[in-house]
Amino acid sequence: MLLCVWLTACASQPPTAKPDAAVSLRAYEARQLDPAALKLPPLAEGWSLAQWFQAAQASSPMLAEMRARLALTQAGEITAAQRPNPTLNLSTEYIAAAAGMPAWLYGVAVDFLLQAAGSRDRAKAVALLQTQAASTDLADALWQLRSAVRIALLDATAAEAETTVLSRLIDQRARLLASARLRLSVGEGAAAEVLRAELDVAAAHQRQQLAGQRLADARQRLASAVGVPVSAIAEALLRGPDLSDPAQRIAIVSQSDREAALLARPELLRALRETDLAELGLQTEVARRTPDVRVSPAYTWDHGVRKNQLSVGFPIPLFNRNEGPIAEALARRELAARHVLAVQAALFAQMESAERQWPVAQANWQAARANQQRLARLTATERKLLAEGASDRPSLLAAETAEAEAALLTAAAALDAQRAFAALEDAYRKPFSEQPTP
Repeated sequence: MLLCVWLTACASQPPTAKPDAAVSLRAYEARQLDPAALKLPPLAEGWSLAQWFQAAQASSPMLAEMRARLALTQAGEITAAQRPNPTLNLSTEYIAAAAGMPAWLYGVAVDFLLQAAGSRDRAKAVALLQTQAASTDLADALWQLRSAVRIALLDATAAEAETTVLSRLIDQRARLLASARLRLSVGEGAAAEVLRAELDVAAAHQRQQLAGQRLADARQRLASAVGVPVSAIAEALLRGPDLSDPAQRIAIVSQSDREAALLARPELLRALRETDLAELGLQTEVARRTPDVRVSPAYTWDHGVRKNQLSVGFPIPLFNRNEGPIAEALARRELAARHVLAVQAALFAQMESAERQWPVAQANWQAARANQQRLARLTATERKLLAEGASDRPSLLAAETAEAEAALLTAAAALDAQRAFAALEDAYRKPFSEQPTP
């Protein structure tokens, strides 16, 4: 017994490092991506979605937290499988007026907890279900991380493309303004025309500034998803999906495929695990009507007399038979079942919405692209007429400006279509392609 006490007292635990917020903040600010360690090309060459996702998996603080949560629940399985240790009780007593008899009484008792049948098996089942639920949370976090990286890349690509087109538009608007001022100076124009051209130039500059802000925001979101400060990806070439070709078709899957995707969603799997946990919780509360038993064998040296004792203890169901906890467990089971239905309805609605929005966004993209192509042909015609002397410079500039505006509308429609495609993948939790082009 003394050996057991000594072993318990000498048990050691791993050293703990208390987090220092200031130190961790400085460490985060200094974080950099190491393409060589990740077996990836240099950032300046541009990474694909899969490569950015690979980097995010390696360095995302959010993902590291989810992995730690999973490790915590897995450790709970070890705890659930263990049997409770006995308790050692030592006692002594001294009698001052012993009248020549031994004045000391010594006693030792060991307390064993005998759990009700099935208690340990239920605890192990609960721990396993909690681990499975944490695994589904990790799977959902992985997808959410991929989605965040993808949307950030998509927004950055769209903002860069818009900035390029707006630079061309600003130049065209400036030349139209110069032309309007020239006509006004020779008495062939109106002041209102000059004012309108000045407003168009100012509006184009403002749109370019907003596009630059969206690009900076997209870079910030990408850096946050990967788990590094934005300065760490300052030199990165952001290469997102191709926004120029809307030709690809994605066939809507069959009803059976939709049901399979719905049943595999991590949110639904977690809800189902919660119903299993609620059922086990109810079984545990019902089983507690059969109490655990404590058996305590003891030895006492009572003033020269040796005594062997055995005591048994258990709660008496005098005032209640655990009706309250059982009622709570029943309510939790009903709530878990209702939650499954609510999750199913929400996921089904998400799938239907994504399936409906994707073809519409794709059609809008194609219509915008067709309009841009028509205006491009009109610009080519104006350029030819100007070369032949049948048109003038302002007419060509107006056609070029209209084509640039159409290009911006096409880019916006392309972004909407890509977002709709991303929503379709999110609904099915399935990458239809690594670099999808609607």
